[in-house]
Amino acid sequence: MRIISEKYQPTQQAKDSLINARSRVFPDEEFMKEWYDNYSKNHINRLSFDLEYLQAEFPEDTSISVLELGSTPPILTTAIKDKGYRVTGLDMEPDRFKSCIDTNGLEVVKGSIGQESLPFEDATFHAVIMNEVFEHLNANLITVIEDIKRVMVPGGKLFISTPNLRSMVGIRNFLFRGKAYSCCGEIYEEYDKISKYGHMGHVREYTPTELIVFLEKLGLEVQTLIYRGKYPKKYRLIEYLFPKLRPFFSVVAVKSQ
Repeated sequence: MRIISEKYQPTQQAKDSLINARSRVFPDEEFMKEWYDNYSKNHINRLSFDLEYLQAEFPEDTSISVLELGSTPPILTTAIKDKGYRVTGLDMEPDRFKSCIDTNGLEVVKGSIGQESLPFEDATFHAVIMNEVFEHLNANLITVIEDIKRVMVPGGKLFISTPNLRSMVGIRNFLFRGKAYSCCGEIYEEYDKISKYGHMGHVREYTPTELIVFLEKLGLEVQTLIYRGKYPKKYRLIEYLFPKLRPFFSVVAVKSQ
């Protein structure tokens, strides 16, 4: 398994792609605008890296089919389509962004991960992206991953990005605040997002070891572990010396032939 410490800035080309996509994505409902503005500003670098990782695994191969799970706001979905990939999104409430989905010619299907089977045929997708979604799932995660494997072609790759519970902030929260979270963990606020925005907040966050062992028990081979995200500059030396303490991580796992 390769272990990578992510750079602090994506390539300018990838970032330009995401900025361009962001300029064409907007929510239909007024109550979503503040949330969307914060999300799009805070996640543009992360989304740029997500695009880079997809392109690194499938360079110059726009014939592949990509499924993005939890694809609203559809910024990354739009950028992937712009690169020529055949991309399908799935989200529990895609109508929140219906106008820009239609304008950008996106295919985003309504569905609830873990509450029902994915509405796709077996062996449909070469790549499945589930970034900043796994920690939101209040479902049987074994069933979720088995269903994802079902829609992947043999040799297909699963990309998962999620907060790192064993991060510097996660360790601080546990030792000094008596709380087990790195990114979002106030239980009331996370469940209140269901009524506010129509989606669940974080159910729980995971360590890299937990996620890797879980995926391998389900027959996926984790090929790459990426420590990612950054803290304020005064903590950069700690991040440099101990990349395992960075706030997020990604894994790339392959379905066996």
